[in-house]
Amino acid sequence: MIRDLAERTIDKVSEALREASLTTADIGRVILVGGTTRTPLTIETLSEMFDTTIAHSIDPDLCVALGASVQHGIIAGEPLGRILLDVTAHSLGIKTVDRIDYETGDADYFSTIIRRNSRIPAKKSELYYTCRDQQKLVEIEVFQGESLSCKEKTFKFDLKPAPDTCPFITELSYDRDGIIHVVVEQKGYNNRREVTMDVRSCSIAEEDGTVPALGEEVANYMVQKARRLAADPGLPDKLRSRLESAIEGYAAALRDNAEGDNVDDLEDALLELIDEAE
Repeated sequence: MIRDLAERTIDKVSEALREASLTTADIGRVILVGGTTRTPLTIETLSEMFDTTIAHSIDPDLCVALGASVQHGIIAGEPLGRILLDVTAHSLGIKTVDRIDYETGDADYFSTIIRRNSRIPAKKSELYYTCRDQQKLVEIEVFQGESLSCKEKTFKFDLKPAPDTCPFITELSYDRDGIIHVVVEQKGYNNRREVTMDVRSCSIAEEDGTVPALGEEVANYMVQKARRLAADPGLPDKLRSRLESAIEGYAAALRDNAEGDNVDDLEDALLELIDEAE
């Protein structure tokens, strides 16, 4: 009954190895973490993939608690004598006109600036160019994910009058709290704007701390992904109804800047339904 889940685990392990530029032969030890790894099928499936011994070297549940303790110690500034590095879970970038959606005529290319698995804190900038003479503004849409399509956070950057192909730099950075900072600068025109984006609350703040009006729509990559899945005509009606209900509950919690276990529970429920829909 759970074989498909075990196979998905193997897919994730293979993906992690590819991203680390490693093969199974490079792995000298496999440490099982988390209560689900007690399942015999998990051990059996991993044993088929790796030549090394697959075993619980320490209690798999205790492992998680120990890791959380180490993370807390680092945040609190305790002298632990070790380093724990966090990385970005998704690539971060902006929409550009490198590619056009021919059905709508809209720009639909995800230009990656900070790649997935970059160590946090991370900062990187890319150079872009305007498309028209005297272009008045550019709309900066920041996305997370791995798809090359952008099918969401937005702010506008007013440009000083200039010929086409006027260069401007977009700089993205993650801080240790996972907050995204965006800087856009029109080169040679003393024109610069900086905003801060809170991925969890979906809020945007200017450099001076003010928050521009963005309307009532929640821009969150999980919400957007779930809505795309809910719009799939092949999705069973019962699952679509459950998914739409979970979307609205989670989006409402984010819109109201709710905190605590309630948001976490809504997020977990939405993720489970996204997996089921996929």
